[in-house]
Amino acid sequence: MPTQRARWTDVGRYVASLPGSLDDSLLLARGSTSEAPAWVPCTGTRAVLVRLETAMTQDGGRWRFDSEAQQWLDAFQTLEVPMVFTSPAPTTALSDIEAAFRNAGLTKLLGLGEVRLGLTAGAMPVERAAIAGQRCIVAVVGRDASDFPNGLLPDTSPPALRSKWGAGWFLVGAS
Repeated sequence: MPTQRARWTDVGRYVASLPGSLDDSLLLARGSTSEAPAWVPCTGTRAVLVRLETAMTQDGGRWRFDSEAQQWLDAFQTLEVPMVFTSPAPTTALSDIEAAFRNAGLTKLLGLGEVRLGLTAGAMPVERAAIAGQRCIVAVVGRDASDFPNGLLPDTSPPALRSKWGAGWFLVGAS
């Protein structure tokens, strides 16, 4: 099956449809396999895990939001859904990224969640585990395999995980 790209609309509809109580997050538990998945139990408040570059682009040092992402992030802000943004961008970019949030009217969203910068693809599994220890991850939004558990994509997922695509895992943006 070809790689399927989602839209921010898909993420918004999914998160809005979630029940009030969840037992498990959308991250695979340590020792779990893609063929026999087990999920990290929910801990703390709910959050959406987002690769920053699925929502923003950088041009000449200036960060700006994609218009569709900004619209949905504003909705998440109104609903007070925390977002944890991860990125390989250097930590020195934080002030520019925070300025983009302010300019887009998304300061409250930034305050509800957080931005974690300087992450390599190899560091992402450890970072996701740390985040899952603090929050119940209800959706994962990314743009390449390194953004998802076990480095999976829709066309590389085993049958046991295919149902997660579009129902918690969302591949958004450019390949």
